[in-house]
Amino acid sequence: MKASPEAQLRLLEIADLDTELGRLGHRRRTLPETGELAQLGERSAKVRDAITIADTNLADLDRDLARAEKDVEQVRVRIEKDNQRLDAGQDVGDDRDPSAHQRVSGTMERLYAARTPGCVPMSSRPPVRPL
Repeated sequence: MKASPEAQLRLLEIADLDTELGRLGHRRRTLPETGELAQLGERSAKVRDAITIADTNLADLDRDLARAEKDVEQVRVRIEKDNQRLDAGQDVGDDRDPSAHQRVSGTMERLYAARTPGCVPMSSRPPVRPL
């Protein structure tokens, strides 16, 4: 069966278009930018993963900080009450260990110093010499 001249021309046009599509597809696959785009995609995924990890770590640290600040506040309030009781001449608590108040105060001072940049606990400072 023979095709009409118009159909043959149409088939040749389709063959030319198919060849051009193949050539363009090959060109697109072999462009240097395609490889760079793939590398950038991988890098972007790694950066997104790093951001997720950093956000998770930040949330963990925020939670730990809030817990520590709550603990510090509770101890600060306790020390304040103990100091008021001491000033009033009242008993502060555990008679078996009278130095406990000083130890807790020292611990709180070190915690405060650790949280405050440039602050050095009084207990670790050199003694002041009189002039």
